[in-house]
Amino acid sequence: QLGSIDSINGLLTIDGGFGSDTVNVDDSVAAALNNKFGTLTDVTLRGLDLERGIDYTTVEDLNIWLGFGDNVFDINSTHAGTTTVNTAEGNDTVNINNASGTLTVNTEQGTDTVNVRATTVNSTTYINTQEDSDTINVTDDAPDLPVLPATPNVGNIDNVSGFVVIDGGLADDQINIDDSRNAANKAGTLTETTLRGLELEAGIDYHNAEDFNLWLGTGTDSLYVESTHTGTTQLYGGNGTQATNQRDDTFAIRSISGVTTVYGQAGNDAIFVNVVPG
Repeated sequence: QLGSIDSINGLLTIDGGFGSDTVNVDDSVAAALNNKFGTLTDVTLRGLDLERGIDYTTVEDLNIWLGFGDNVFDINSTHAGTTTVNTAEGNDTVNINNASGTLTVNTEQGTDTVNVRATTVNSTTYINTQEDSDTINVTDDAPDLPVLPATPNVGNIDNVSGFVVIDGGLADDQINIDDSRNAANKAGTLTETTLRGLELEAGIDYHNAEDFNLWLGTGTDSLYVESTHTGTTQLYGGNGTQATNQRDDTFAIRSISGVTTVYGQAGNDAIFVNVVPG
C-alpha cells in the first residue's frame, strides 16, 4: 500500500512517445470504506474518484492498483501492450468487456468476481485470483448464469476470441463457462487443465480451481472429456432436440479425477464412458 490518486483533480494526458514506456496508477491506500467505480479503455481511465480522468497513448505497459474498498472496475478495451490490474483487498468485481494485447488481473485478497465477456483475437488474458474464495465467469452475459430449470439459456462464449488463463490460487474458487444460449453445433475437448474447441479461437487454461461448470448450447454438441481436475466438475448438455431417433448432445468420457456430474437436460443425449480415441 503506497499511493493515492485522490489529488489528481485535472485531466492528466500522457503520451509515451518512442521507446519502452510504463505508466503506473497507484490508488492502493484508498480506504476500505471508499468503494470506487472505474472504467478503462485502450486510451482512457475514468472514475475511481478522479475529477476528469487520465488519457494515455503510445505506452507499452500500464499498471493499475485499486484500493481497499469493494471496487467495481470495467475494462472496456486495453491497448496493444501489457495491462495489469491489481484489485487489492475488498470484495471486488472486474468486468472484462473487451481486451487486446496482454491483460493480467490480480484480484488479491477478498471474495472477488471476474466476468470475462469478450476478448479480441491474438490477445492473452491472465486471471490470478490468489487469496480467498473467488468466482470467474466466462460468458457474454456474466455474471448471470443459468438457473435450472427456469432459465436454462443465458449466455454464449463466441466473443471470447483470445487466450484466457485462469489461476484460482488459494481457497475455494469457482469457474463458470456458459454457452447455453448458443444455437450452433459445436465440438469441444475438456482436460484437467484446458478447454479447447466450442469455436473458441484460442481456448481456456485453468488451474487451482475447486469447482468447474460448463454449459453447452442448444445445438447438437459433442464434448470429449479427456480428463477432469481433482475438484468438482459439472457439465450441462443444454436443451436440444427431442425428435425421435435423432441424437442431440454427445459426451465421450475417457477419464475423470474429481467428482464429475453430467446433466443431459432436454434432448436425446448420449453419454459414453471409458472412451479411447481411435
